[in-house]
Amino acid sequence: MRKLFLATAAVFAMAGLALAVEVVVVRYNADTKEVTVKEGDKEVTYKIAENIKVTLKDKEGNTKEGTFADWERRLKLAGGKGGGKGGGRFGGGKADITVKDGVITEVIITGGGRKKN
Repeated sequence: MRKLFLATAAVFAMAGLALAVEVVVVRYNADTKEVTVKEGDKEVTYKIAENIKVTLKDKEGNTKEGTFADWERRLKLAGGKGGGKGGGRFGGGKADITVKDGVITEVIITGGGRKKN
């Protein structure tokens, strides 16, 4: 019984270490590799991990592995260079991020892509 309780407690403790949340990119600082995002009503600044895992997801839900360069290109477009509230001219730069100890370790970005004829 004690082992079951300790195992359950360990599972809940591990789940609390990483936080996954959907955000809108507000600003991106390429020099310091920091991203300011809007979570609900508040803005929070996170550092980007050196070995960040990037996943690209299309409209149909298909996923493929991406690179930091893919996300950085979108950060520069969405991070306030195009005007508009909540991000640049390309729709606010929404992403699902996983944060651990104030550092973004994983990001899932949804791409619009072009229509295929």
